Amino acid sequence: MSFRYPVPNEQQSERLRIHGMDPGAYMVISADKDGRIYLKHYKTGDEVWIHPNSLKFAQQRI
Repeated sequence: MSFRYPVPNEQQSERLRIHGMDPGAYMVISADKDGRIYLKHYKTGDEVWIHPNSLKFAQQRI
């Protein structure tokens, strides 16, 4: 049986690169429309949340 983990899309990958993180090392557990991403590191099993700057996000929506 083959199972594929959800990988970051292009937009999510770019956000990870901005933070110095390798997109290929993470699977996406969940992603919200408001820009939050919940990730799990393949090797360590650590879970990471990325939240956008709420002030910046609010200005982009105006």
